[in-house]
This record gives sequence, structure tokens and C-alpha cells, in this order.
Amino acid sequence: HTVGFLGLQVTKFNLAKDNNLVSILEHFREEQGHDSLILKDMKSLKRSISEYEEYPETRSFYQPQYFLIDYQGADAHFGYSLFLEGLASKTGPELYEMLNRYHGSSAATFVRVHSQLDQDHFVEGCREISRLSPEALKCISDNLDQTAALYEIIIRKIKTHCRQKNAHQVA
Repeated sequence: HTVGFLGLQVTKFNLAKDNNLVSILEHFREEQGHDSLILKDMKSLKRSISEYEEYPETRSFYQPQYFLIDYQGADAHFGYSLFLEGLASKTGPELYEMLNRYHGSSAATFVRVHSQLDQDHFVEGCREISRLSPEALKCISDNLDQTAALYEIIIRKIKTHCRQKNAHQVA
């Protein structure tokens, strides 16, 4: 959904008062094709996205972004993207090392790109929002809090699913 979010953000910019358009367009260019990285990683693991059902919690995670961009403006989405970019920069390198060790680098390109090659995205995002109004910062902060809470729910759901699957395999 990232490219879709960025495209929607571009349509919401007011060129007379917004100065983040160039960074959004650059991010748009960089993100193109990232969705295919995870599919290639899965293929190297002999898995397919079609094997997995999307959790309602996952839809609840990304769907509000369309609303927020549409009704609060392009900058509101920074809360979501900063959360994910920060997560990738802080926990991604360790996750990449683990994936690489257990499954090989061909199964970890998505994580490598987001945790190593895109390390500057979080810092750049923080620099971009430092120029925004208090009202925009409030929307960003609220979105970041909501995104973090929903992400935690997804992680708990995945943990529960894994525990149940392991319990069934042991039994």
C-alpha cells in the first residue's frame, strides 16, 4: 500500500503551503517495486502469498491511512511511515541477520533493503516533520500512536497463531 499512500499524498498537497512534495516524490520513486521484494523472498522459501489469509487486524492497520491522508492531509501519514521506518532502522538489522543465517540472503532482501539500504529514511522523515505546524504534528503524533497500537495487536495475533500451530504439531 505504500506506493498508493504516497500517490494519494501527492494529490493532497497544497503547493502554496506544503514543502514536503519533493521528498514524497523521491520516496515514491524509491518504494516502487518493494512489494515484489517480499514476493521474491517468499518464492525462495518455496512459499506464496496466496497461502496466507490477511488478518482483519492487518486491514485495520493500513486502511485508516487512506482516510487520514484524505481528511487530515498528506502530512498525517508521516505518523505511519515514521513508525515503520523507525522500526526497520532499529530492529531490522538484527532481523536481517537472523533471516540471512537461517534462510539465506535470497529470503531476506525485503528486510535488507528496509533495514540497511533505507536507514536514512527515518532521519529524513524526522527532519521533514520538524518544519511542520503544531496542528500537523498533532495529527502525525496521533497517527503514530494509533499505528503502534495496531502493530502490537498484529504481532500478538501472529504470536498466538504460531503458538497454536506449534501446539498442534507437537500433539
